[in-house]
Amino acid sequence: MFSLIRQEIFKESHRKSFIGWNLFIIVWVIICALIAKKSGLTGADLIANEGFTQSPFNIISLIMVIITASTITKEYSTGTIKLLLSRQFSRTKVFFSKVINLIFIYIVFNLVSWIVTTIICLIGFGNFQITSFMWHSIGTLMLSNILYLIILLPAVLLISMIAKGPNLAVTIGVITMYLSKLIALISDGAFVKWNVMDWAKWNPFNILMINFQISAGNFSNLTQLSNLELSIAAVVYGIIFLWLSVLIFNHKNI
Repeated sequence: MFSLIRQEIFKESHRKSFIGWNLFIIVWVIICALIAKKSGLTGADLIANEGFTQSPFNIISLIMVIITASTITKEYSTGTIKLLLSRQFSRTKVFFSKVINLIFIYIVFNLVSWIVTTIICLIGFGNFQITSFMWHSIGTLMLSNILYLIILLPAVLLISMIAKGPNLAVTIGVITMYLSKLIALISDGAFVKWNVMDWAKWNPFNILMINFQISAGNFSNLTQLSNLELSIAAVVYGIIFLWLSVLIFNHKNI
C-alpha cells in the first residue's frame, strides 16, 4: 500500500498539469496582490485569504474539484487502469491511494499559496502585523474550507464513478460546486414553506452551505443546523460518498 501511495505521489509531482496548477496559483496570488495593493488592502488582508485563493473565489477548491473529477476517470480513458489493477494491489487499495494523493495535492497547493502570499506581503506591503483576531479568521476560513471539501470532493468522486468520461465528470463536478449553494437556497426556502425542514435540512445540498456558515456565521437561520451539526453531517456524507465510490469502482468493468 505504501509503495502504491509513493508511486501515485511521484507520478503526480512530475505531471505537467500539477506543475501548471501550481504556477497558476502563483500567478493568481500575484495578480490579487497587485489589485489589493491598489485597492488599499493590507498585507494582513491578503494573508488572511491566502492571496484570495480561498475566499471569495475558492480557486483552490475549484482546482481540487477538477482534479478529483478526473483522477480515476482519466485512468480509464487512457487505459492505464489495466496496468494498475494487473499488479498485486486490490482495487480498494488503488482507490484509496488516489484519495491520499488528492490530500497530498491539496496540502501542496495551500503551502504554495501561503508561501507566495507571505513573500509578496513581506516585499510589497512592508511592515504588517497579524493580530490574534486575524489568526482566528485564518483558522476559521481554513476549517470551513476543509469541512466543505470533505463532503464536496467525495461527492465529485462518486459522480466521476458514474460518468462515462473525464470531461463529463469535470463538467458535472464544477457545476455541482457552483450550483450547490443556489440549489440549497432554493430548496431550503421550499422546505420551510412546506413545513418539512425538520428532516429535509439534512439533505447534502444544505450541508454544502457549511463553508459559508462557519466563515460568515449568519446562515444558521437558513440551514437550521448548528456548526457542529453541519460538521458531523459533512463527515458522515463524505464517508458515505467514499463508500459508494469504492463500491462502484470495485465492480466497474475495465
